[in-house]
Amino acid sequence: MTHQPDRDGHNLPASTPTTSTAYPALNPAVLEQAAEWLLLSSDDWDQPAKQAFQRWLGQHQDHQRAWQRALHLKSMLGNLPEQSAQILQANPTLSRRRAMSTLVMMMTTGGLLAWQSGVLNSYDFTTRTSEQLDVTLADGTRLQLNTNTQVDVSLSSTRRQIQLQQGEILINTGKNGLYLEAPFHVSTRDAQLQALGTRFSVQQQQHQTRLQVFEGRVRVSGHQGQEWQIVTAGQQVQFNQLGIRHQQAASISSTLWTQQLFAADNLPLAELVTELQRYFSGHIRLHPTLANQRVSGLFPINNIPDTLSLLAQSHPLEVSNLFGVWLTIQPRL
Repeated sequence: MTHQPDRDGHNLPASTPTTSTAYPALNPAVLEQAAEWLLLSSDDWDQPAKQAFQRWLGQHQDHQRAWQRALHLKSMLGNLPEQSAQILQANPTLSRRRAMSTLVMMMTTGGLLAWQSGVLNSYDFTTRTSEQLDVTLADGTRLQLNTNTQVDVSLSSTRRQIQLQQGEILINTGKNGLYLEAPFHVSTRDAQLQALGTRFSVQQQQHQTRLQVFEGRVRVSGHQGQEWQIVTAGQQVQFNQLGIRHQQAASISSTLWTQQLFAADNLPLAELVTELQRYFSGHIRLHPTLANQRVSGLFPINNIPDTLSLLAQSHPLEVSNLFGVWLTIQPRL
């Protein structure tokens, strides 16, 4: 077997890539080992690492086949270490194991065909009640998830797609590298959104979706392709599957959840409790006579029992706390 140095001077086996995707079946564990060596090829190898690689390569013919497949993948992607870095950087908490799984998937026949059809990165992100998540995707997009949110993300050189299954997200779109020409779409239960260089939030509510645009523009279309409206910076709309229902000015304070805060401006107490309940895994019970009492202020959302206790200090309320999971708000006697 001949060898050739890669761009970093590593002594890696040479390969003559083919265009065939009819790969013979290989043990997934062997493909994973080849993916690990491929990821390591972006690092500075010392002599023991090079020797270990050569030992692994010579242990079995399947190792050599897996490595040839890895080099084939590298030749198709171009600068693989850069692509590997994108996979690893797509989520700050993404593990090396997940990166290897992505590469292994791409080294199979189905995975390579998926890449050839445009699918390069696919992720899903979920937050539970009171959790939030802030991730930077491989295209440079910043995606922030509010409490109890689930999204599916698919990035390719031809299309970037986020499916909002539930909850609320704030997006600041990016356009890096492979994704320079790829349009950016967000799908909800009610409609399809296309970002036109923008910062915006989307919240899937019980009977409708709310879109707020803070920078740029967002095109709103029905799932059958009919365009409803282009929403510009400073606007928000609510819509369901039948179309736009309501339009008003965007509220920048609605994004304060990214700073662990909620802003109330002369808000009925019942509505404040409904909002705070989103961030509390227990139960909040409000006495009916307090429902229309008006409140204003900035309320922390990272510790709801403490927030309600502070509220009671400035309003004629009493808050009882049963085991930290059952909060009752009643008039002060």
